[in-house]
Order: sequence, then structure tokens, then C-alpha cells
Amino acid sequence: MSKLISISTTLLLLCLVSFAQTKYQPKQISFKVKRLAHKLQKYDKVTGARVGKSAFKTDQYKVFEKLKLAATNDELYELTNHKSPIVRAYAFTGLADNNSAKTLDVMSKNQNDTVTIKKQFGCLGGHNTVIGYMLPFIKTYIKDNKVTLTATQNDLLEKLSDDHMAWADRLRRNPPADDDDDDK
Repeated sequence: MSKLISISTTLLLLCLVSFAQTKYQPKQISFKVKRLAHKLQKYDKVTGARVGKSAFKTDQYKVFEKLKLAATNDELYELTNHKSPIVRAYAFTGLADNNSAKTLDVMSKNQNDTVTIKKQFGCLGGHNTVIGYMLPFIKTYIKDNKVTLTATQNDLLEKLSDDHMAWADRLRRNPPADDDDDDK
């Protein structure tokens, strides 16, 4: 009986470890980078460099640019574990912009990051999951760097793409009620 409990406990722990997002470890982040991440987590969406009809640069994008300059790739990678989905998305964008090899590591580590976030790029706004937001960056990274994926990585990328398409279809059928501010 105790052997069965021991095996069950081990299997449960393995499942939790393999499907849980890695825990954020702020001790690995410099004070300056933590301060910038704290500022970013106060925003309600991820924006591109230029937004709205007048194509202005948002204050939060300016904070992201400072974060990208101040943080190492290791710090950005650690920030992809942050409690704020906005910080996770921006940190990943920084890794991808830096053409970091850690970009693919985030794909597998954050594969279950299906928290919904708002985004606005140019005049277009909408919603996405954090991993769905990351997918185009991952695909561009693979293409630009002529990365050959392992069979496991390729299967994961296909699964994530399929899952994202299913999520997007559900969202089209049942859009969130707060889309009115995305066209500003």
C-alpha cells in the first residue's frame, strides 16, 4: 500500500512540475529591472511602438524600451515567469527583439500560459493569450535564424498553433465586452 502511495505521489509531483509555470525568482533580477517591471505590470495591455490614429509612442512602451536596454537576456528570461502577464509578454518581446536563443526555451516553459491579455499595435487592438501573443515572435525567430526544430519542439509548436486557433475561434464567437477602448 505504501509503495502505491509513493508511486502516486511521485507521478503527481512530476505532473505538477511539467505543467506548472516556473516560479518567478526576483533575486535573479537587478533592482533597476525590477523597478521597470513593476511599472509595466500596472498597465492593462501590451502595445507596439506606435499606437492609435496619431501613431504615438505610449508611456508603457517607453518603459519597455528602458527595460530592454537595462535587462540582460537572463533577466528577461526570468521575467517570463513574472506574476503579471503583461510583464511576461514584454519580457518575451525583449528576448525575441534581442534574437536570444532563450526564445525557444520560453515556448516550452510557458506553453500553458493561457492567461488572456489585451494588445494594441497601430490602430488594431484585441485580445490574446500570453502564449498566443508569443507564437508569431517564435515563428519569426525560427525563420530568421534558420532554426531546425527537434521533433518534440516541432510537435509542441504545432500543438500550440492548433490550440491558439481553437482559442481564437472561441473568442470570435464570444468576444469580451471591453473591446470599446481598443480603437483609441
